[in-house]
Amino acid sequence: MPVAFRASAIPGGIPTTSFTVTIPASTVADDVLFLAVTNRNSTADPSVTDNDTGGNTWAKVNDGNHNGSLWWKRATSGTAGKTITVSGLTNSSSGVLKVFSGAVTSGNPFTNMSVEDNASGDETHAGFTPNVADEMICASIHNYGNDIAVTNLTCTDPGTL
Repeated sequence: MPVAFRASAIPGGIPTTSFTVTIPASTVADDVLFLAVTNRNSTADPSVTDNDTGGNTWAKVNDGNHNGSLWWKRATSGTAGKTITVSGLTNSSSGVLKVFSGAVTSGNPFTNMSVEDNASGDETHAGFTPNVADEMICASIHNYGNDIAVTNLTCTDPGTL
């Protein structure tokens, strides 16, 4: 089964030091969930938990910069409809949850991570070549400046974002 986007969710309101996101009802066992968290002026990672008792825990994907972090977990049969709580944020924050079906069902579902902390004036991410045939390429972009919109996203291959 090819990897496919299943659903997404965002927090309500205007998040500052914490927020919650409800995991979409369409989520099924073995789906892979990614939660991107942006936190302006952060010096530490946030806490990411949910009320999925007996489910898998959240793990941070990227190293380094605390202003933009990416978290993941694998869904169980009881994950749908549960609430994710992100706390320990320091300032303006935001988040988005993406749910994917069709990923490998054991071990780490992602490879070939390419992470960069692009400072102002260096907004271009270095290229990379995927190391597994037919894999899905996903990007998590965190703009943690003072309410500056991201207006132009492009990539050369696999195509325009």
